[in-house]
Amino acid sequence: SSNNSIFHNNFIDNFNYNAHDNRDSNSWDDGYPSGGNYWHDYPGMDADGDGIGEEPYDISGGAGAQDRYPIVQMWNITAPPDPIPAIDSDGDGVPDAWDDEPDTPAGYWTDSRGRGRRWGDMNGDGKLTSADALMILQAAVGKIEL
Repeated sequence: SSNNSIFHNNFIDNFNYNAHDNRDSNSWDDGYPSGGNYWHDYPGMDADGDGIGEEPYDISGGAGAQDRYPIVQMWNITAPPDPIPAIDSDGDGVPDAWDDEPDTPAGYWTDSRGRGRRWGDMNGDGKLTSADALMILQAAVGKIEL
């Protein structure tokens, strides 16, 4: 996709690469001092202690994109949403929240590992962010499997 602003995300242990950009119109940071994203494999340093790496983070793909102001500590991740109730009203061994029964809490689904998640929250951090959208896009083109 094009013309996206992608910043203030945590990119951690993603398959093959953290992000891929073949367009030249995406922005991967919010400038200084707001910063860009946290990249778990960022090789640079924060010599001046401002929380932003001294060297840009290169984004894979044909666009030559960079996060010019990568942050060196993870963004604060809030607690996940309330746990999914483990009620099994039909006695089939699968909690109602994962059975897609009438009493399933709105907005929940089950990922491939059987974990209940809210719709769109692909990385399980309890929030819907641009990182979730990127994961969906990567899955749509076959780069990752959700």
